[in-house]
Amino acid sequence: MLRATLKCLVREHCPEIDALRRLMSEVKVRECVKYSLPQAEITLGEAGGEALESVVARCKGRWAAECARIVNSAKAHYARSGVGLSGETLDDVLFCYFAYGFMPDEYMCFGLAGRAPEQRREFLSNRDRDVIVYSVNDIIELERFLDKWKTYRAYSSWYGRAAVSVGKKASYKDYLTFVESHDSFVCKKVRLSKGDSIHLVKNSEMGDPRTFFDETASSGNAILEEPIVQSEVMAALNPSSVNTLRVITLNTRYGAEVLDCFLKIGRNGSFVDNGGAGGLLVGIDAGVGVLSTDGRDEFADSYAVHPNTKVRFQGYQLPDWNGAMGLAKELSSRESRVPYIGWDLAHTDSGWVVVEGNASGQLIGPQIVSQVGSRRRVLAALHDVEQIVPLNLEEKSCLK
Repeated sequence: MLRATLKCLVREHCPEIDALRRLMSEVKVRECVKYSLPQAEITLGEAGGEALESVVARCKGRWAAECARIVNSAKAHYARSGVGLSGETLDDVLFCYFAYGFMPDEYMCFGLAGRAPEQRREFLSNRDRDVIVYSVNDIIELERFLDKWKTYRAYSSWYGRAAVSVGKKASYKDYLTFVESHDSFVCKKVRLSKGDSIHLVKNSEMGDPRTFFDETASSGNAILEEPIVQSEVMAALNPSSVNTLRVITLNTRYGAEVLDCFLKIGRNGSFVDNGGAGGLLVGIDAGVGVLSTDGRDEFADSYAVHPNTKVRFQGYQLPDWNGAMGLAKELSSRESRVPYIGWDLAHTDSGWVVVEGNASGQLIGPQIVSQVGSRRRVLAALHDVEQIVPLNLEEKSCLK
């Protein structure tokens, strides 16, 4: 908590000195790759068998705490999926993390266990995403997207709904006016992601407003939002969740472009749609806005139809596709210093609205739904984006 507070203070008070910001970005990028194997050890481990075991053994000796973290993450993810995790697979999970940067959920969802080294390298990993984010996005301007309240303040005109802040510095009077004028509202912690902490609060069940305010503020700043009422065509996919379109944009020297898009759909009874919360991800034909793949979850399961609503995914037409693409590009064009952003959009009877913006959004979604690595395509697109820390756009690694 103290470290996060210090980072916020630095971002808020950092002077407009490009060299200082570039240095901060370089430090962050180096931090992202500190658990990376040298190419010689990667090549050795790619031979598999005893060679891989020896490389992993050295990783365990060199980075014991980080190995333990990844092992625990892998065991938890495999346990949730109901799939067994052998010692051999666990060693390969560790190798893929230190060699390429893949997290255990990526290892499972991308089917890395059955892929050759050259196929594995076609996928962009969680580490690659981190390097890209801090190489192209201004580390100070990122703060506007790391805090949901700050994002709302910057883009409230496109949210289409009221919201209020809850925290130690927030106005209790503004909060009280908000809750008294809404039968229900959505509560989100401003710095959590993947649907964590998001829940619907009914005014009639919240209890004493002062107590709710104090208890919410005591566990970290939050934002309360008027609930989104999605259109019928989106609710048909799953009515309990607001099903959202993720549009990943790049603000290039030629203007704003859509890099990737996919749909996030919740399951029966779930209020959130995120893949990390058990939701389904579906690919989209970006030219016409038609769902083009089966749904997939983050446990490598595939669904031709929604398991609850029985809606067939492939061929389903999303509404006002040109409006969605136009909104995403318009929003992206406003961010010259944060060119890489993942926008979450929801469709209402009044059109598309912003759910939130993610300037460090993951690249796992498009690769899960397509089962095709997007390294070459994404890095080629980054040729046209101004880079704070130069990316190596030709080699296996993102770094020079």
